[in-house]
Amino acid sequence: MRVILSFFLLLSLFLLTVARVPARACTLTASNYNVTIPGFLQTAGENLPAHQLTVNCPSGTSYTISIYSPSPTTGGYIYLYKGSQSLYLILYKDPGRTQYLKSTDKVLKTGTGTGQDETVYMYPLVRPSTYCSWRSSISKYVCPVGVYTQTLTFKVTF
Repeated sequence: MRVILSFFLLLSLFLLTVARVPARACTLTASNYNVTIPGFLQTAGENLPAHQLTVNCPSGTSYTISIYSPSPTTGGYIYLYKGSQSLYLILYKDPGRTQYLKSTDKVLKTGTGTGQDETVYMYPLVRPSTYCSWRSSISKYVCPVGVYTQTLTFKVTF
């Protein structure tokens, strides 16, 4: 089953579309995600609030949640677009933001279903791109203001 999430930065939303679900299958859902990023970004990026997904699998069913599209780069970048301009998004698996989704590791979480809703978190970070300009007076990047979008598709396999 694939779940399609749209990720919009600067008043962002996670939208959810669920494909046909067979009986006794796992389900993956997301709530709305609204966030405003600061107009000035540090070189290392700015942490955004955690976002949660909810997975529900029958008791004893092993599952894997992974990003399906777009594929993050080896460095973990997912591009957020505003017309031809972009920012970089990195999705971390842990609150310490040390493990991120990348082209060689697309798995957000593996687990075993309990028959109950289970919360899965991801921890976004937005980084400046080449479209941002360095301002030495404030020691931060200034990025073009606007709504940056990207559609993320996650899948749960079981």
